[in-house]
Amino acid sequence: MVELVRNEQIGDKTTLIFKGFKSICPFTHTPDVAAIELDYSMKKGQRQIDVERLRTYLDSFGNNEIAMEMIPLEILKFFVNESLGKRPATGWKYAEIYTSAWGENREIPAC
Repeated sequence: MVELVRNEQIGDKTTLIFKGFKSICPFTHTPDVAAIELDYSMKKGQRQIDVERLRTYLDSFGNNEIAMEMIPLEILKFFVNESLGKRPATGWKYAEIYTSAWGENREIPAC
């Protein structure tokens, strides 16, 4: 299960770090386990991303085959879709997404 291990806001910058992200590598057909870090900033007066919805979304990848390199793009799509669903639309200054993947049998370093 994906676990939020850091939710930090400094000024207008938010950092979220999740551990326990899982998906299936489409090349080796073995589980990938990753930590995911998101750094983002909203335009003034805009609402933050719903962290629980994001955690649930990340958890949904568990049995899906997807290349780890594609995960940041899928998260960005989630951000855009979440933004479009809000009125007024959520405004982003920037978003950076990092993944650190390990095979299922390797210990994940502490974030």
